[in-house]
Amino acid sequence: MPVRSMSCVGQERVPEAASKAVRPEEKSFVTADHRALFVQSAEDRCDACGAELHEPEDDQAPLGMGMYLWSRGDVVRVDPAPLCPSCAAAIGLTVLARWESEEEEG
Repeated sequence: MPVRSMSCVGQERVPEAASKAVRPEEKSFVTADHRALFVQSAEDRCDACGAELHEPEDDQAPLGMGMYLWSRGDVVRVDPAPLCPSCAAAIGLTVLARWESEEEEG
């Protein structure tokens, strides 16, 4: 097994290559404000996994749709959430399984 050189960064020992990779003077982060949450994208994405959604062809499964239910006081709001076929099936089956288990428990 080859021996790698190590350097000490703070109290943590890291490989020397890793300690040189990120230098304090280099900024390796991105900032965003609240407006980024409300940007409408040109392409639709699955709300669960983030996969791009395309119109299904004749032999493909249809796109799924979920709903977010929000309530505050007397106001109830329903927001649609697009889902890819695999996430829609997984979420639907999970809901059915939980519903069945609750009925068995009483």
